[in-house]
This record gives sequence, C-alpha cells and structure tokens, in this order.
Amino acid sequence: MPSSFLKHGILFFLVIRTAITIAQNPQLKFDHITTANGLPQEHVFVVLEDKKGFLWLGMESGLVRYDGYTFKMYTHDPEDPASISSNVIRALFQDDNGFLWIGTDGGGLSRFNPQLEQFTNFKYEPDNPNSLSGNRVYSIAADKSGAIWVATLTSGLNRIVFETNEKATCKEAICFTRFRHRPDDGGSLADDRIWTMLIDRRNRLWAGTVSAGLDMLDLNSLSGRPPEFVHFRNKPDAPQSISGNSIKAIYEDRNGILWVGTEFRGLNRFDPHQNKFSSWQFHKNIPHSLSHNHVSCILEDSNGSLWVGTNGGGMNVFDREQETFIRYTYNPSDSYSLNGNLVNTIYESRSGILWIGMVNKGLNWIDPRKQLIKHFYHIPGQAGSLNGNLVKAVYQDRNGT
Repeated sequence: MPSSFLKHGILFFLVIRTAITIAQNPQLKFDHITTANGLPQEHVFVVLEDKKGFLWLGMESGLVRYDGYTFKMYTHDPEDPASISSNVIRALFQDDNGFLWIGTDGGGLSRFNPQLEQFTNFKYEPDNPNSLSGNRVYSIAADKSGAIWVATLTSGLNRIVFETNEKATCKEAICFTRFRHRPDDGGSLADDRIWTMLIDRRNRLWAGTVSAGLDMLDLNSLSGRPPEFVHFRNKPDAPQSISGNSIKAIYEDRNGILWVGTEFRGLNRFDPHQNKFSSWQFHKNIPHSLSHNHVSCILEDSNGSLWVGTNGGGMNVFDREQETFIRYTYNPSDSYSLNGNLVNTIYESRSGILWIGMVNKGLNWIDPRKQLIKHFYHIPGQAGSLNGNLVKAVYQDRNGT
C-alpha cells in the first residue's frame, strides 16, 4: 500500500525521534502529526483487512472499502434491496468463502458478495423463529468448526446455520439459531444485552453483558445437548468474584489467561484453572493503581507487556510482577503527552508499533521500545488532516500500513 495515502486517506508521514525504552524510562513522548488526507466521514467504528488486502472501514455513515489509492463508499439506499441494510456499522468479519459479514446498529446483519458487489440483508422477523434475533449487531466471530456467531446489543446471541431443507423459512438458506435469556432457565444466557464477545483457543464463547456479568458457553459440548451457560457475576461478599457486571472488553493472552475490562469496576484477570478472578481498580491515593475504572480495551504486545486502555484515564501498562500500573495520560501543559484520556481501541502492528484509537482525538502512535508516540487528528478547515477524531478500531493491512 503506498505511503502517500489516498484520495481521502487516513495516512500520514512519521517523524522519528531519538528515544529509549519503556523499561529504562516510562515517560514516553508524543508528537502531533497530521495525515496526508482525510477519511470520507469522521466516525470510524471498526476496521478489517480482507483476504485480498482491501481495507474495510465501518463508519457512522456507511461502509468504506480502501484499495490503497481510493475509497469506495457503500451506503443504504431505501430503493435498492441489494444495498447495505444500514449506514451505522459496528462489526466486520470475513468468512472462509470470502464473504464479508457486516453488523449494523439498527439494520441487522448484511452479507457482502465481493464478486457481485451486492448485499444480502438479514433482519429480525417477528413471525420467523429462524430469523436474526435482533437488529443491533455489535460483534461477529467464528468458532473452530467455522460456524459464525452474531452477538446483539438487545437480543442475545445467534449461530448461523446453513440449511439444506427447502421447507425451512430461511433467507438464502441461512438460518439463525438463537440463544436468549430465559428467566426460568438458569443455564440460559444471563442477559440478552451483549457489549462484546470472544471465542478463545479452547473453543469457548465468552459474552460480555451490559449488566449481568460474563457468560461462558463451551462450544465443544453443544452437539446434541441443550446449551448450558456458565455465569460469572460480581458477588459483594466474594472478593474472588468478577469485580463488576458491565463487561466492555475481553482478551485472551498467550498463556490462555482471560483479561476482562468492566465499565465501572476496573480490570479483572481470570485463572481458568482455579475459576477465580483477581481485580485492580483506580485509587486516587495510590499513584500506581489503574488510571480509571472504565476499561475499554486490552492488548498483550509482542514483548509480553499488557496494555489497558480506559475511557477517562488514558493508557496503562501493567507490571505483572509488581501488580502495578504505569500510566500514560493527557497533560495539557505537555505537547508530548497522550493527546486525550478517552481510549477506544489498541492494536499492535507487525513491526511492534502500537496504534491507539481515541474518542474525538484521532490516532496515537507508540513505539514501546522508544520514547516515541505520534498523534493523528482532525484539524477543522484543513483538507489534509484526518477528517474526524472518533476512532473505534485500528487494523493493519498486509503491506504493513
């Protein structure tokens, strides 16, 4: 992908500075750098690279495909049933056949055929139990068998089933098996409202709910048996329970340890062998505590450092031996500090560079081996700057951009 970036591009040039490693000096520096061109629209919620190297951007006003030179915009057209179902894109996933699955906030699920350049849309149908359970799709993932799972913000989980029975009421031979909360069934999903979803290396599905904690479903045991969700909830009288019940981030590290970020109660580490949680929270009188209790994203980098992004306290690096945090926060008197404290997402490139997507502050670029951090942000009225500052996700293409 050319470094000159785009007709309406997202990228940039970088200025390299002399630096030292985090281990030697945790006081990283940040530079404010504008991009070569702007994105077509300001709110980027999710980014994915497909098998052919195209970048797909899920935005607030449609789906964008970037080929390395130009952007192509796909938007909902009420007069065209083959257009995308909604313009607010929350999730992207590509299956083994090359189809792109798009989760929208209000329009259900769309499947894009790249050969025909057409969308097939799947929505909730009140009279069809084989339809999608709800239209606010926030997460899409595949299990070890290749089955696609769809999590919604209001209507539980769905597993896509490719039906061969011609009598089945399924659109395009695609049916949805629903997994919903049932008050009379303790083994059902604890809450139909799901923020985030992860399928781990052991083929277990983890669902982070809005108010009922963390749910786990062992997908290896589904065949021929009713689903049995295991519930992990905060219990005030049990210090080794999960710290909070609103789950915003789930991450599995290289050792199979699960890290869970909550909306109000900080960071959790789950030991699968002991079924116990350890937790860390913000304490105003403890300088090396977590910087904020709203944990929005978690990443273990290639060096084994655990990064924790927060919505209000910037970034943290967790020292696992000391069980303390190094904070990186916005300082208005320091032009080289992090340029905001509301962090949406973090991603590590193949070269070890960390990209941080901010709320209304664009992108930050970090080299953990050096005291080098860059900012990419929108400058009103400047055509060459990033065309918006709300970045919800970051992804690397196959050329390293």
